Amino acid sequence: MSDIATLNLLCRVEKLHTSDINSCAFSPDGRYVACASSDRLAVVVECDTSSPVKLATVAQASGRQARQLAGHKYHVNVCRFSPCGTLLATGSTDCAIRIWNVGSGECVAATAGHRGAVRSLAFSADGTHILSSASDDSLVVINISSATVVKSWKTMTEGALLCCDWTTHGWHVIVGSSNGQLMVWDAFDRRLVAQEQNAHDMGVCCLVDYVTDEEYVATGGTDTNIRIWQLKYTSGNVQLRLKHVLAGHSSSVYTLTVSPDKHYMLSGSADRTVRLWKLDTGAEVCQANAHQGFVSCCSFSPCGRFAVSSGGDRVLHLWKLTQSDGTLATSSLAQEDTIEAPINNAAEWSADDVCQWMASLKMDKYSAAFRQASVDGPALQSVHAQQLFKTFAIESPGDRHTILGAISELFPTSRSVPNEFICPISMEIMRDPVVASDGFSYDRSAIVSWITSGRHTSPLTNLPMTSSLVFANNNLKTLIKTHLDRWQSDTHT
Repeated sequence: MSDIATLNLLCRVEKLHTSDINSCAFSPDGRYVACASSDRLAVVVECDTSSPVKLATVAQASGRQARQLAGHKYHVNVCRFSPCGTLLATGSTDCAIRIWNVGSGECVAATAGHRGAVRSLAFSADGTHILSSASDDSLVVINISSATVVKSWKTMTEGALLCCDWTTHGWHVIVGSSNGQLMVWDAFDRRLVAQEQNAHDMGVCCLVDYVTDEEYVATGGTDTNIRIWQLKYTSGNVQLRLKHVLAGHSSSVYTLTVSPDKHYMLSGSADRTVRLWKLDTGAEVCQANAHQGFVSCCSFSPCGRFAVSSGGDRVLHLWKLTQSDGTLATSSLAQEDTIEAPINNAAEWSADDVCQWMASLKMDKYSAAFRQASVDGPALQSVHAQQLFKTFAIESPGDRHTILGAISELFPTSRSVPNEFICPISMEIMRDPVVASDGFSYDRSAIVSWITSGRHTSPLTNLPMTSSLVFANNNLKTLIKTHLDRWQSDTHT
């Protein structure tokens, strides 16, 4: 992104909610903005950033065109889109996590894994799991396909866990507590591997993990500061090293979001300001003072040219990022044309709709094979790993994994074998699942063969593997065994 000078307010969207807006997020394709509020509702609004008037008009319809997601019994504290954008997860003071189909507004799953208010949610990079933190000092990992809790533990910090995120490789999770602790936990054996006892005085309110030349985590606290920490991985250990302290806000920092190109960060505070920072230097670029209450949430658009923010004034603000010469900010990520997935029910898709969906996943190189096989919505629902390899000649494990994960999001309750039970390499149900250093699970024989053949990159991300060690994923093994036992029982009755 070129140097940005100002945040220009495009429009103010009112009447979305009747109480404080606690969370907001752009969908990965930039088509929607979701909000979560203390009025017990989440709302999804179509967002056309080329026409802010349309955004305002749609939102003012409030109930006719702005889609309301009702089901929580108390405040909705957080909302997050899945990586493919077809699902929205919400967490509430009622202790529940709900998963919604963005297209239909239907609640497709609800899980109660906490005994306290859910404060934060984060999807795994592959979209198969959700990490959540709550005021009862608990962390929970939920399997999306089965809507079941696969991991749950307490940090024993005697504080509310206000924020959480996955590390980039998915091996660890980062957690911030109301008592000021910043912690890094091994997500698989629930082991504390690094911590800062006093990361922020009186509490860590928000955090976000990102990668440039190295991996970092930015944190905001009640001490009015933002801190940027470097995550260092050495010989299986993790260290947190403070890189920058960003001072400027005059009250608690409630929200942080990083631009898609990792050059800038937005922050929102109880001081009613939104501030833009350069990540490499920690310098403040500009601030905006349009809010009439605390700012509890903000989010960059996928192209990096726009942002939204909201909070105690119950008004959604849409911002345009402009350069010093007054032109719209540009980004290498924004130069590519965005292809949107069809919005109608996936079960009713035509073969053309499926090809359009493939293009939205950046998998259009396989569209011809899908079109030749006349794969429409009903046929897509039954596509499996072996078929991707043999019928459609998709040799890349990463591409197969992306497509299967996206299919699972489209049809979250219909797949006979959950995608995460399939080894991305062998394309068979895993018998001895293990976790490799890239954070993904594979069948032991397949990943060991991959590594011993001289391949030192992840089968899914193509990034270097930091270690050749693998660890048993006993929880996944139990889930697979339960699934197979249930299937065998059903086939004999």
